[in-house]
Amino acid sequence: MRKNSKMTPDERELHAEAVRLRKMTDFQLVNAFRAANGQTPEQDTRLEQLIEGLSTGEVKGIKGGTVYKIEAYARERGFIR
Repeated sequence: MRKNSKMTPDERELHAEAVRLRKMTDFQLVNAFRAANGQTPEQDTRLEQLIEGLSTGEVKGIKGGTVYKIEAYARERGFIR
């Protein structure tokens, strides 16, 4: 018998939330706590800086079309604004 089968639905939900929190990076975790306290979370600009570097041609083999697709995907998924 699996261990999860002994949990109630509420316990499973609580466990899933705990697992989600444990998988967060330090930056995500701090922002989650700040958001829970009503503070404004700090904006992570690393992804925007990466896309900017790719678009200026800093990486060989990645041209404008690829950068456009990466940026569109990141905006669609909410990674950047």
